[in-house]
Amino acid sequence: MRPAPSSKSLNDALRRLRDGGLVHHTDDAGAGTYSLTAAGTHLLPLLSSFMREMRRWSDTYRDGCAQPTAADTA
Repeated sequence: MRPAPSSKSLNDALRRLRDGGLVHHTDDAGAGTYSLTAAGTHLLPLLSSFMREMRRWSDTYRDGCAQPTAADTA
C-alpha cells in the first residue's frame, strides 16, 4: 500500500496545475472542486500514451539486463 500524499503536497500540486492552466478550481459553499480545463482535457490522452510507453520501457529494462529489440527501436 502506498502512503497518501500530505494535504500540503496535494494542494501545492493542484495549485501548480491550476496556475499552468490545466485545471480549474471552483469554491462551492466552502467545498473546493477541481476540473480539467480544455488544455487539461487535450493533454490527458498524451499523458496516457506516455505512461503506457513508460510501462513498456520499465517491463523491458527493469532488471537492467534486457536489450532492446528491433520493435523497441522502431
